[in-house]
Amino acid sequence: MRFQASAVEEQSANSKEVSYSVSQASQGLDEVNENVAQNSGVSEQIAVDIAGINDNAKSIRSQTGQVGENADQLSEFSARLKELVGHVKI
Repeated sequence: MRFQASAVEEQSANSKEVSYSVSQASQGLDEVNENVAQNSGVSEQIAVDIAGINDNAKSIRSQTGQVGENADQLSEFSARLKELVGHVKI
């Protein structure tokens, strides 16, 4: 009878250890899930920031093209003005 009682106590202790280990593993998984969720949020913000940078780059590229067109027009106006001034006689 002592042997059976001892075995039951040992099994009970082992069951408690297993239960504790499962509980610890569950807490560890909760922490991992929380970290993954936080990283996901950071990744989403990085994607939003990159999209904003891309939009700004497109805008700058467009504005650079407009500056080039304005420079060409100014050059044409300058040439025309030189031509007109060249015809003026004082």
